[in-house]
Amino acid sequence: MMLNKSKIKAFLKRFNIIITGFIFSFIYWMLDFLYHYLYVDIGSNFFNCIFPRDIHDLFMRVFITICVISCSIPIQYLNLKKRKLNTELKNSSIFLQNLFDAIQDGISVLDRDLTIIKVNSWMDRMYGADGSIIGKKCYDVYQQRTSPCPWCPCLKTIETGKLHDSIVPYPSQEKPTGWIELTAFPLYDELKKVSNVLEYVKDISKQMEYQTELQKSEVKYREAFNRADLYKDLFAHDISNLLQGILLSSEIILSQLNEKSNSIQIFDALRIIKDQVQRGSKLTKNVRKLSLLENHNLMPEPIEIIGLLRKSVALLNKTYQDKKIDIQIESFTEELFVNVNELIEDIFDNLLINAVNYNKNDNIEIQIKISKIETGVKIEFIDNGMGIEDMRKKEIFQRTSVNSKNTSGMGLGLSLVKKIVDSFNGDIWVENKIKNDYSKGSKFVLLIPEVQLLIH
Repeated sequence: MMLNKSKIKAFLKRFNIIITGFIFSFIYWMLDFLYHYLYVDIGSNFFNCIFPRDIHDLFMRVFITICVISCSIPIQYLNLKKRKLNTELKNSSIFLQNLFDAIQDGISVLDRDLTIIKVNSWMDRMYGADGSIIGKKCYDVYQQRTSPCPWCPCLKTIETGKLHDSIVPYPSQEKPTGWIELTAFPLYDELKKVSNVLEYVKDISKQMEYQTELQKSEVKYREAFNRADLYKDLFAHDISNLLQGILLSSEIILSQLNEKSNSIQIFDALRIIKDQVQRGSKLTKNVRKLSLLENHNLMPEPIEIIGLLRKSVALLNKTYQDKKIDIQIESFTEELFVNVNELIEDIFDNLLINAVNYNKNDNIEIQIKISKIETGVKIEFIDNGMGIEDMRKKEIFQRTSVNSKNTSGMGLGLSLVKKIVDSFNGDIWVENKIKNDYSKGSKFVLLIPEVQLLIH
């Protein structure tokens, strides 16, 4: 029974105009009947009033009925076609919206004024927390700006009619928490002019994060490779110097044994050999410490530095007994504890040895000044050597190989000295001994911040 009612209802809805035409025709017949029955053919029977004998009246009724029904049929046809088109249009709109919503990236359609006229559900979830974003400006909703974005690819697409893309911050340039890839596609009207722009929005925050981590890893492993290469050169260079010192001392011993024995010179040579072996052992330990330093595991601790400095001076004098070296130390205190690490001694060794190696004078003069300043402790190593050209003053702390030009001598190299200084938040640089004349000698300035300054 329900099925029949549904069919009847569908039939009436489908052919409503034709049925309306029949109803109007019936109403016309009834009105004409009443008119004849009451005013024209008074007293006539019903049949004669419904079907009058007058051929003219009968013809007019039939003609009008045929006209009404004939007009209702094409109207009904056009109405059915309109309904079909509306249904198809509605289905197409639903299909298009479902297609938009099925895409797991953002899609929005803008007009030439950058007003949002259509979006998919992804854009609603991303930007529609405060309500509908339809009818608003894209730069207001997407970037929280009051004017178009300077990098906007949509403006370029409107201007050129070509595809443009850009990587932009999310949710704003001032406070980015992620990144999106924005691609603008032109939409044309019947005159082949850009009427709208379709924005395709893809969240690439994860990709950018992975790319950043990959770049960091690449830099990290490249630095690790360079450090390994540097340590290899360091060993080859400094161990060679150590062995050379041992070889020279051995030759002295042999020459003394072949000639008249001189126990004092033999004893001094053996002591040099012992010192060189100890320095070689210390070198291997320090390279291991440098690995800890690179991983931020070599923590600063209170260390007395004046005693270490005097020890380095004494070792320098023993190593270069054939040279005339005058080293003077000026300090505001006899004992000084500061927060550094144990590699501070290698800084002293390196600076002192360089002051000797790069000095062609018969009398080598090195002056060491230790003073207390507002920010900590300043130690100056002043020599009368060859000096360093201004253009190389920063470069000497940045070299990546002990084979760099004009670098020699025992120690960790100035680039590693800089790393050690940085590890306890200090600073180091080089100046001319005499202003504007580098050839008169160098002044290396070492600053140790006052993290923990203990003066005895």
